[in-house]
Amino acid sequence: MKRNPWVATAFVFLLVAGPLLATAEGPGMVWDEGYTVDRAEKVRQWFTWTATGQLSWSDAVRADSIDRLWPFAREEPDGHPPLYALVALAGRWLAPQWAPPLASYRLGPILLVACTLAFAYRFLATRVGAWPATVAVLLCAYCPRLFAHGHFALYDMPLACWWLLAAMAFWRARELGAKCRWRALVWMVVTSALLAAGAATKFTGWLVPVPFFLATLLFWPRQRPAGGGIRLNLLLAAVAALPILVAVAPVLQAVRTLERLDREVRSELERMSPAEQRVIPRLVAERYRQSHPSDVPGWLLFGAGPALVAFALYRGSYGRSKAGLTAWEAWYVLLGVTPLITLLLVPSWWPDPVQRIALFLWSNLTRTRTTWIPTQFFGQVYEFGLPWYNTVAWLVLAMPPVTLGLVLAGTALAVRRLVRASENRNGWEELTVYFAIQAALLLVVRALPTAPGHDGIRQLVPSFVFLTLAAGLVLQRFGRRASRACGVLAVAWSVVATAAYHPVQLSYYSVLVGGLPGATRLGMEPTYYWDALDEPVRRWLANHTAPDEKIAFSSMPLSFHYLRQWGYLPVRFLPAEPGRLRWYVLQNRPGMFVARPVDQALAVRGRPAYVRRCLGVPLIWVFPIEELDRVKGAGN
Repeated sequence: MKRNPWVATAFVFLLVAGPLLATAEGPGMVWDEGYTVDRAEKVRQWFTWTATGQLSWSDAVRADSIDRLWPFAREEPDGHPPLYALVALAGRWLAPQWAPPLASYRLGPILLVACTLAFAYRFLATRVGAWPATVAVLLCAYCPRLFAHGHFALYDMPLACWWLLAAMAFWRARELGAKCRWRALVWMVVTSALLAAGAATKFTGWLVPVPFFLATLLFWPRQRPAGGGIRLNLLLAAVAALPILVAVAPVLQAVRTLERLDREVRSELERMSPAEQRVIPRLVAERYRQSHPSDVPGWLLFGAGPALVAFALYRGSYGRSKAGLTAWEAWYVLLGVTPLITLLLVPSWWPDPVQRIALFLWSNLTRTRTTWIPTQFFGQVYEFGLPWYNTVAWLVLAMPPVTLGLVLAGTALAVRRLVRASENRNGWEELTVYFAIQAALLLVVRALPTAPGHDGIRQLVPSFVFLTLAAGLVLQRFGRRASRACGVLAVAWSVVATAAYHPVQLSYYSVLVGGLPGATRLGMEPTYYWDALDEPVRRWLANHTAPDEKIAFSSMPLSFHYLRQWGYLPVRFLPAEPGRLRWYVLQNRPGMFVARPVDQALAVRGRPAYVRRCLGVPLIWVFPIEELDRVKGAGN
């Protein structure tokens, strides 16, 4: 009896979605989720007022309405594009009325992860077989740190999902490229839309076309060029990319102007503390928006993209067979369609696209001046970037060892077999190298000194997704028994590791370095994101804090305000609130201790009333306020 492949796909979806949904509120609300909720609520107001007529469409798209209700992709150091918040908001709308607030905001990202990995299973199963595909997807879903990121209403895992979906759509277009022109074109439009979704989620998404270009050179079927040869193809590519080419000059000019304004504002406010100077980008951007509107008609410019693509496709196919789609034509679509869809997905840019894209690029390219998040890495504290080898180190530190072994063995074997073109190949080699190319982008970028190095593997989540998927593909090369044994061992190892660290999988470290205790001895940060402020810690604080008392935190992200508003943390903690200080809650993030030496002293000499541990390592301490005073006195 022939199996229905979609039944297997649905089963894989449940294997991924079930544990994530069952543990939706397991990890504490992490640092940046509060900003997601805050911005999503403003967007919800915009949709509600527009749908009910409280805002006419002309008023809804005015600059003041957009600036107030779409606080994304702007000058703030963490001003990411809005699509990740729309995913969270969609989950909030889909959630039943009785669903807890935190779980409902996490529903959208969880469903996106589960759907993406279900599609990945279907994609891989038809090319390398059901068993390698199943193992690949489970290794990705249950890699401990990826399992944690799969919960959060944030941008890193959604970016990885859009990226993976785009990679699969591009590969499908590549497969059809030599066979069916129109179907390949449809898949290239889908690829463009998914690339736009990634670009509308995080700045890193703007870099994704780079590995696609490399994959085109390596894997796209070679076909006879158009009648004019390479010169005509270059000209047509320029035609398709005309909106980008025209926008480059004014965007660069705007960035230079912003640099000048930034220097002026910093000289005016040179006496401000480093913490107060975080408002400088906002002041610079407000001054720029008011005095430097762009004279480039952005909507007309980017809106012309599809028409230019249609012309390039028609002229490129003239005089040759129309049986397939060439690599040149595939890139006409990417270059001409992706910018327009990206603009449509980012309302923050609608009032003045060229001006606001310039603001977004300036903000993300000057993070070294606006973001100060010191990080401890192998015992040394770095103020922004980490040593170049940090990405290689994180592969060893944060990937289960069996999965890592399969990644290394599979990639090496795949490259070897591709180089030896005379050997018979059966598909998994090209996909493994293709996924490795995707993963390499962020591994290289994160190695640069200008790239932020904080938050563990958070900026490397897409790389880990592609590598864990690649780990399962090599099983297609093994014999039946060896494939079953290695697959079961690899998946079991990941599942056990995920369960052992639950719900603080962001603190996972490989047994190759001794797990979390060994990594702590090596000088790595045990935790960083307040995910350890989970239900047991919150319950202890609620039970041991009297109505006339309050607590203080070593840092206070906006997430804490939502924890209180939603009833997860029913204690006072705002500095201006009345009440006697009772507890000081300290997260074990040694890199941040440089900002408050008293935290370092507490971590070493303090006597806590409560400790949240994982494998014996403290993640959060709760100190009596008298203990904080004692350590301060001893320091004096």
